[in-house]
Amino acid sequence: MSEVINSQTLQIIERKKYKAGEYLFKQGEKGNNLYILQDGEIEVYVDDQLIDIISEQGAIVGEAAPLLKQPRSATLKFSKDSEVIVVPGDYIDKIILSNPEIGFNILKMVIERLNSANKQIVRLTKLVQHYKKEIEKIKGEKEKSQEYRLGELFYQAGIITKAQLEDCLKIQKESAEKGIIKPLGRILIEKGYATSFQVIQIMQLQKSLMKEKK
Repeated sequence: MSEVINSQTLQIIERKKYKAGEYLFKQGEKGNNLYILQDGEIEVYVDDQLIDIISEQGAIVGEAAPLLKQPRSATLKFSKDSEVIVVPGDYIDKIILSNPEIGFNILKMVIERLNSANKQIVRLTKLVQHYKKEIEKIKGEKEKSQEYRLGELFYQAGIITKAQLEDCLKIQKESAEKGIIKPLGRILIEKGYATSFQVIQIMQLQKSLMKEKK
């Protein structure tokens, strides 16, 4: 899809180079552009936790903010010198309206990323209500680790099985014993148990639940 966009929008899009350590954007910022990775590597952070690394040429990132008119849901930082194609958000709206083929491809990509999450909306909504009712009970119990509670959210949402959760927690423990800190979300992605989009969603859910708890 990047080739289609590039060939038809040479006067509108631009190529931009970044040095390792620079940020593409940060979580919570307003965003209007979509980006296509041409070369290099990008780290994805949620609440300062590294959850994914993107290195595939042609990978599209940052599409949710301009299309859904929402703040950036993650921080993207370059881990290597990189080059991206910048597609202005205003132009995304225009191509969706004026060029059905390109617009369809962009919307299809977004829908595919949202699809698995949308299938879990009802379950997640019920889960939120359940946790809100259990807040007082949780306060009176010995607290589990934040990472374990995060894992339970993935399990309750139907994203992973209990066995997969235990597998990830075991890997996390073994890594810690070696002095390596690995967030649960990153392990889930590396094992193929969850997508980066799902990890971002569940971490945001956990954050809202923690606010309720306070």
